[in-house]
Amino acid sequence: MLHPSAVDAVFSKTLALDQVVIEFFGKASHAGASPWEGINALDALMQGFDNVAMLRQQTLPTNRLV
Repeated sequence: MLHPSAVDAVFSKTLALDQVVIEFFGKASHAGASPWEGINALDALMQGFDNVAMLRQQTLPTNRLV
């Protein structure tokens, strides 16, 4: 893969080469018996995306968030 740059380099560290693994864990519950005991992992994932989106609005253009 090629990325435009002002420098010729065989190996370079860029944000596109970083790997991040994030795991979300939920807890199942029965909708008829006790739905309040469940933990929705998808809600946590969506909140994480929303938090990063809000953080981008508050940072300087020189900061890089992926």
